[in-house]
Amino acid sequence: MKPTYTTFEEQIFFSTLRIERPATKTMGTGFLVEIASCIEGMKYIFLITNKHVLEDPSKETRLTLHLKDSDGSPLLGEVFNINLTAFKQGYYCPDSDEIDLALVNVSELVEVTKAKTGRDLNFRNITVGMISDYSELDLTANKRIIFIGYPSDRYDHKNYLPILRGGIIASIPKIDFEGKPQVLVDAQVFQGSSGSPVFTILNAKWKFIGVIFQTMIRNQEVQIIETEQQVVTQEILGIGMMIKSTEVKQLIDKAKAALDLINCPPVIN
Repeated sequence: MKPTYTTFEEQIFFSTLRIERPATKTMGTGFLVEIASCIEGMKYIFLITNKHVLEDPSKETRLTLHLKDSDGSPLLGEVFNINLTAFKQGYYCPDSDEIDLALVNVSELVEVTKAKTGRDLNFRNITVGMISDYSELDLTANKRIIFIGYPSDRYDHKNYLPILRGGIIASIPKIDFEGKPQVLVDAQVFQGSSGSPVFTILNAKWKFIGVIFQTMIRNQEVQIIETEQQVVTQEILGIGMMIKSTEVKQLIDKAKAALDLINCPPVIN
């Protein structure tokens, strides 16, 4: 009997994509969010990561996807690579340049994978209902978090699975750290963790609370660098930064509104 992966902690291993930029030899992490479209029965699939991971989305950006067996089980080690330029309809960023997020509409991902491989795509997406709005009373400092991705491009090469890491919230989450919509985390955040989704338990349920985008290093003085950069000589302090999930929700709403306008334009009498 094949093993099943039913716990949340197991299923999120199938929630991320490894994002590689061959030209610059850099990489990062992305994850998928599913949301209902304006067309009944249809859904949008959005790839979300950091803006600095994608840089110029028109250049070669390779996504690595997991495939399913005929019985619906994950094919461990069986992956499919596709270039992000295969998806033409929609690259979105926040209105503020200071918010390091990017979203790509990859709603054809399932169909493209099936057409090219003859197999279904295996992924676990984040739903809108999982996204924290930061109003939860138990979202506090010292709260345990987990995040998943490809730190320093480390992962299980045999099964092609990412690495789950943990830590705690290190600032008051309802207060914008340094006046920006971000939260400090006490966790070992390394290059390649950029774009990793962050989760915690709120009201007895796992919730998505942010996206890793920076780490702190020590190099004579404390400074912040992007996790995607290949800096290996500085001392990692074990402190990272995440963008709040409220910013991710705003970006999702922005993309959905734009796509709904294209796919379901208003009727003018």
